[in-house]
Amino acid sequence: MEFVSGPVSSYATKYKNKDIIIFGDSHFEKTRNCPGKSLDITELLETFFKKNAEMKINSNLFIESDNRHNDEIEHGWLAVVANKFRNYKNEFFRITFVDVRVAVIYGELHFIEIFTSLAREFINDEPDSSYVANLYKFLTFLLKEDGNNLDLYVEGIYSPEGFKNFKILRKKIESELKGGYPIDLISETLKDMERYAGTTSRKRYNNQNIVMYKSAWQIQKLRNQTEELANKLQEFLKAKQKLLKENLLRLHNQLELIDIIQNYENNELIINTIVREIIEILTYIGAFVLDGYTLAKLLQSKDQRAVVFAGETHADRFRSFFENYLKSERLFYSSAFRSYDDYDRCVKIPDIMK
Repeated sequence: MEFVSGPVSSYATKYKNKDIIIFGDSHFEKTRNCPGKSLDITELLETFFKKNAEMKINSNLFIESDNRHNDEIEHGWLAVVANKFRNYKNEFFRITFVDVRVAVIYGELHFIEIFTSLAREFINDEPDSSYVANLYKFLTFLLKEDGNNLDLYVEGIYSPEGFKNFKILRKKIESELKGGYPIDLISETLKDMERYAGTTSRKRYNNQNIVMYKSAWQIQKLRNQTEELANKLQEFLKAKQKLLKENLLRLHNQLELIDIIQNYENNELIINTIVREIIEILTYIGAFVLDGYTLAKLLQSKDQRAVVFAGETHADRFRSFFENYLKSERLFYSSAFRSYDDYDRCVKIPDIMK
């Protein structure tokens, strides 16, 4: 069989003695699969893991799911695969859940909720000029002084003492921005993060018990194993952080050319288009969490073979990390056709899985 239904990309590389296979997913749907004979992704994976067991090869499936909540992707292939392998019995197989919620939460809330909430409200409700003006004010706050506040925000995710960043940031928001929606929402969410961070989030670092997010903790554990790999991962995250900052600055400059309060009605379409892109980029900060957590876990793993099944945006960054930072050779790559609104969910099967 040459094709697999479900993923929108397939990729294989090798890092040292570990075979790494990465499948990308387009969330929410199971439509537009292979038109002819093919395996679906669950059939392919089960056959692969059985063969590995017969050869006594340890394998690990890293999947973008949190093992409990599949509500956001329940209609897509990720949920199908998670449900198939959640209780899969095979002594040479294990599954690692790498959903954003797995990588972040030690309490009830986390900072990503800020921008997912903003995104939902922006999509579901008609924004007005005050909403846009306050979001612009918050963006100005993040980007001032060469983006120092944005750095505080993003590095709070993956630096060992990053939780302190959020406390500093909240105090600066309250003293400098003086409220107004959605700034109040941002400030309250940061307060909730402090309120709900319990003792389970405390890890030993520099001989102290400190609040540390799971992504930061996994990077720290990787550093304890190998300083070089942890530095490469940190370098990768900082490069993505720089790109994020550049894109936000570009959009900020576009808004700056428009008098939002006076000219909102005359420029509503273009302003809302810019704001939508800003919110999408800010929401993508959550991807830093999943990327850092997944790569740190994968690089710590002693298994001989690792299969990753995650959203295509994540899969693309994982491919980039292995090729550009670890200089791993691309052994296989197949990408699905994409139309203006969706992908075909049909790609070639990596040679190592045939």
